[in-house]
Amino acid sequence: MVNHAQDNPAAPRDRALVAAAPCSFGVFERGDGVGSAQALLEVVAGGGYAGLDLGPAGFLGCGSDLAHNLGRGGLVLAGGWAQLDDTDPDQTGLDAVLDAFDAAGNGGDRTPPRPTLAADEPADAVAGRPPQLDAAGWTRLVERVTRAAETCRTRGYEPVFHPHVGTWVSTPDDTDRLLEAVDVDLCLDTGHLVLGGGDPLAALRAWRERITHVHLKDVGVDAARALAERGAPMREVWASGVFRELGGGDLDLDAVLAGLDGFDGWIVVEQDRLVTDRHGWATSADAQRRNRAWLRERGW
Repeated sequence: MVNHAQDNPAAPRDRALVAAAPCSFGVFERGDGVGSAQALLEVVAGGGYAGLDLGPAGFLGCGSDLAHNLGRGGLVLAGGWAQLDDTDPDQTGLDAVLDAFDAAGNGGDRTPPRPTLAADEPADAVAGRPPQLDAAGWTRLVERVTRAAETCRTRGYEPVFHPHVGTWVSTPDDTDRLLEAVDVDLCLDTGHLVLGGGDPLAALRAWRERITHVHLKDVGVDAARALAERGAPMREVWASGVFRELGGGDLDLDAVLAGLDGFDGWIVVEQDRLVTDRHGWATSADAQRRNRAWLRERGW
C-alpha cells in the first residue's frame, strides 16, 4: 500500500465525528465477546473517540442506564444496526434501535445517530457467493426498506442503508439497484465492499452524494479474496483477521479519507473480529487505541 498521507492529507476534522464499535471487541450479539460493556466504554472514551455504535440491544444498558453509561465517558451514540428480517413484519428490531436512540438522548448540536439498515440473509449465507432474490423477493425487500426509512424519519432519525456480505444486498450491483429504488442514504463499509467485489474509491466516485455514514476498515485484500472464493462462513471471516488495523492492510485509506472531503457524518472504526479470551480482548483494545491515533495523525 502506498501511503499518501503527506502528499494528500485529509482536511482537519472535529473529533466528534469519529466513533468506535462493539464488533471491534468481538461483540456482535448478546453473549459474544469476553469483556464487559463498562470496560469497553472506558477504552473507547480513553482512546479519544467521541461516539460508539449501539451494538446488540441492551449491551450498553437500557433506558436511563444507557444514557448514564455513555455520559460517564462523554460519549454519544453514532449509529445502530437494524437488520430488516422478513420474519419481523412489525419492525420490532428497528423499533428497539430507535428506542435506544431516544434513551441515549444525543442532544444539542451533536451529530445524531444513524439507524443503519441492512437486508436480511439466507440461513446458508457465506462470503463470496451473493444470494439472489427473485423479482417478488426484491419487491418485498424494497417495500421493507422504504417502510423502515419512513419509520426512522417519523421518529426524527435519518437512516442509512448498509450493503453487507451474506445479505441480499452485498455487491456493487445490488447497491446500485437498491439506491435506484429507495430514497435512502448509504453507509460505506470499506471492508464489506471489498468482500462483496467492490472498491472503496470506485464507490466514492459512484455514490459520494449518497454516502452519509462510514464504517472504516482496512483489509488484507488477497486474504479477503481467498475467503470469498472459498465461500467462507461469516464467523470464519471475522476470526481470520482479514479486517486489519487502519494502515495495516492493503487499502489506500488516505485516498479514501481525501475522497470524503466535506463529509460531516460519523466515521465508525470497525474491525469485525471474534474475541474468545482476555488476551484477545486486550489486543482488540490496544488496536482501537492505535486506530484512533492513526486517524488523529491525519486530522480526523
